[in-house]
Amino acid sequence: GAMATDTSWFYVKRGAGGNISDSVIVGTGTGTSYFCPTGGGYYYSYTQQIYTTTQIGKSGTISSISFQCSTVGSGPQNIVVYLGHTAQTYFATTTSYVLLSNLTQVFSGSFQPISIGWVNIPLTTPFIYNGTDNLVIAVDNNTGTNVGNYFYNTTTTNSQGWRAMTSTTSTVNVDPANPAGTATSLSVSTLLPNVKIFFRSMIDDSNSVALTKIISPADTA
Repeated sequence: GAMATDTSWFYVKRGAGGNISDSVIVGTGTGTSYFCPTGGGYYYSYTQQIYTTTQIGKSGTISSISFQCSTVGSGPQNIVVYLGHTAQTYFATTTSYVLLSNLTQVFSGSFQPISIGWVNIPLTTPFIYNGTDNLVIAVDNNTGTNVGNYFYNTTTTNSQGWRAMTSTTSTVNVDPANPAGTATSLSVSTLLPNVKIFFRSMIDDSNSVALTKIISPADTA
């Protein structure tokens, strides 16, 4: 007759080779500036930079970003980082920044390059990038002193417009909700900081192995 069995299933996840990670580098220029992205040449600053969907070329969950340091400064900066989607491809004027209400805070803390090269900022709040809109990265520098960090940038063409914006002051901290009203200097630039965007790792289930254990009837052979 028919025999009933009681079966338990177990899955073993093989970690090696199962992680899929991805990063995108936008900009390979060798020009340098202390304006963007972190305003290392100012006591206080607020910057925004726009990277187009064409440059990024994919969607996904952003887990960290890196900027490419060219000169290491004298100490850490106290920064807040925001990410957001925007239909803007450039800043038409010094006041056409993306509103703070359209941005998501993704990091707040100390930022200090220790060597020339890529400096990573791990996002405490990962950002889901839709791959359709352009990406704006905003950095609020609340340090209160000039540390002198410089970063590599790529000069955008006139047809691409001003892709970076800087609001600075040496006396009063710039308000990200009202940079034009609190900064003593406002400027737009074609110097777009080189950036490396890391997308969250995925797990490839093709590396799973299924194990079967027959509980009943017992093997009496």
